[in-house]
Amino acid sequence: MKHENESDESAEIQLDHFIYGSDEGYKVKANSPGMDMDLHTDPFGNYFLPLKQSDAKYITDARSILPAGGKDILLSRFIKGSLDEYQRKTMANHTAIIPRILLAKGKLTYDDVDAVMCKFEAETENPRGDIPKLKIDNVGSGLDISEMKNYFARKDLERLMNFYKKEKDSKVFVFYKRSAPEQRIQAAYLLSMLIDVGLNLVPLSIFTDVVYPDAKKIFNLVLSRTMISIKPGRGWTMLPVQAPHVQSILKRSRVDPLDEIYG
Repeated sequence: MKHENESDESAEIQLDHFIYGSDEGYKVKANSPGMDMDLHTDPFGNYFLPLKQSDAKYITDARSILPAGGKDILLSRFIKGSLDEYQRKTMANHTAIIPRILLAKGKLTYDDVDAVMCKFEAETENPRGDIPKLKIDNVGSGLDISEMKNYFARKDLERLMNFYKKEKDSKVFVFYKRSAPEQRIQAAYLLSMLIDVGLNLVPLSIFTDVVYPDAKKIFNLVLSRTMISIKPGRGWTMLPVQAPHVQSILKRSRVDPLDEIYG
């Protein structure tokens, strides 16, 4: 069965989305009409906000990427929510539903979706109930996969991929030293495109910051500037990495998928 965005190459791309946040209690407060809400909320396992409220003031920009039903990927932005009924600050989860095939065929990038989500948030104050679908007509603003070398040294990327090659159920915590939020976000987009969408090595469930301890069960890859939320030896493999410019990147003569990135 074709997705509505597959049939017409020239059609404007429209994506369903929803917002989870405070509205006399936390709940899905706004969504595109006709969505399969069970299919597209189950992957969160009730952890729509996978971070501690006490950490929220330190987390200025975070994303999650979650597979849904085999055909879709959920991209979530974690943003400031509206004040609750007691005038307290809150957080919200804005999630877009992206057909995998659009990413795989290069008809859409994570950055395209991120940008239109950001635009919707800026133009729509405290949305509730039915909200229009996200509309995307300018495609291709994301990084090329060759830009991975600016986020991971080859040896670190090979180690990361080998964890999943050896064990599909691996959970990897990348201790991304001295990284800024935008670096981790772009790295997450590139890793998803390479390891999941591109090579179909393993479905990646990614969070780009300090994850709430109980919520880590829904992810298999965390990119974080700190190790405070996950302890070694509890089902997670630690991978400390630094920015590639402080590491030597060795070129290899062997042909493999990384040669297109690193030469």
